[in-house]
Amino acid sequence: MTKFSDKDLEVQRNHHYVWSYYMKFWASKDKPKEVWHLDQRGAIHQVGTKAINVEQDFYKSVTLTQAHMNIIRDFSGCSPEFLQEKHKDDLTVFPETQTLKNHYHQSNKKDVLINKVFAALESKTMEKMYTDQENAVRPIIDSLANEDISVLNDKDNMEKFMLFIGHQTTRTKSFRNLFTNNNSAVPDWYKKLLAECSWIISYMIGINIGYSFFTTRHEDTHTLLVNDTDIAFITSDNPSINVHPSLTLDSINDQVIHCDNYFPISP
Repeated sequence: MTKFSDKDLEVQRNHHYVWSYYMKFWASKDKPKEVWHLDQRGAIHQVGTKAINVEQDFYKSVTLTQAHMNIIRDFSGCSPEFLQEKHKDDLTVFPETQTLKNHYHQSNKKDVLINKVFAALESKTMEKMYTDQENAVRPIIDSLANEDISVLNDKDNMEKFMLFIGHQTTRTKSFRNLFTNNNSAVPDWYKKLLAECSWIISYMIGINIGYSFFTTRHEDTHTLLVNDTDIAFITSDNPSINVHPSLTLDSINDQVIHCDNYFPISP
């Protein structure tokens, strides 16, 4: 019989959509866990990195109906076959867990431990997937912060970093809001379904962006900008952004054909 620790059964509700470790690069020496933060009211104050860019149950997996699965398959089906397989490999844990949960409920059995296991899985499986990705790129981020871009000469490092950058674009609250609410031509019932499974579709889009960056790595130009001024680089709740000059507020609904991606590593 499998034994679970208290940590295994812990329900994790506070989900960061910007990496807490990454934000600490902007912390001051006297307060290494706090950063200067511009809030929605326009006020600037110091706040702990665990208190910002976080939302309860943001990555919680919810029950996927057949309608949700149809939308997910439609999105995945627009991708090359190898990415469709990548989506399936990375995300099959969610429908499999849901199937097990359905069988459990249909058995009419009640078990406190099993209930806790499902609650824990639903609360932190997706969060853990992002955490594993962050841990994999941490040495790369540290090297880049020390002005060493040669770390990306390694193919595996480049693949990890590009996938990380793709998800820095799509895992955020602002991307999810834009993704689910941007098209006025989409009927409300579809928007509702899309919002309910956006946590999983956002992950798929992040994979696609990351692998797009990776496959064009020899054609693209990668530049490490070193700030030697007294004015610090800043980051935001959507740290990876396309700053190509062709993008304007008037073209926000147009198909994006140019990309000049900017991701600040540190001040």
